[in-house]
Amino acid sequence: MNDSRANELASALATVNSMRDELHSCHDTIAQLKADLNAANSRIELLDESRRRYRAESLLFRAKLVELATIQSNIGLIVRRADEITSAVSELMEKAETPTDGVLDAMERELREPTRVPANRYEADSQSQPYPVAPLPEGA
Repeated sequence: MNDSRANELASALATVNSMRDELHSCHDTIAQLKADLNAANSRIELLDESRRRYRAESLLFRAKLVELATIQSNIGLIVRRADEITSAVSELMEKAETPTDGVLDAMERELREPTRVPANRYEADSQSQPYPVAPLPEGA
């Protein structure tokens, strides 16, 4: 019976050794899974940081686009208003009387002639002024 007992002990020892080897293998697998989990968590943190930065930049970009669209709309409105004013001025210029060439020549001569500045305020009279000045109304 000694041989059978020895065989049982040898079989039990082999089973224990295989269980120990399997335990070491499981510990190695667990360590590898933990390392993979840490790498995945680091990747998630990087992606989350990238997402937050992208979101902040996209919100800023959106705000600038809204501001640009508003400014462009204002420019369009101003251009329309300027066109209206230009049209009104063109109509007024067509209706307005234009001075004759003689009047324009006289005005140019007056502008070219040096005007004499009076030595004092009492010397100024209606003849030294280039244009006649209307008298002030009574009681003013």
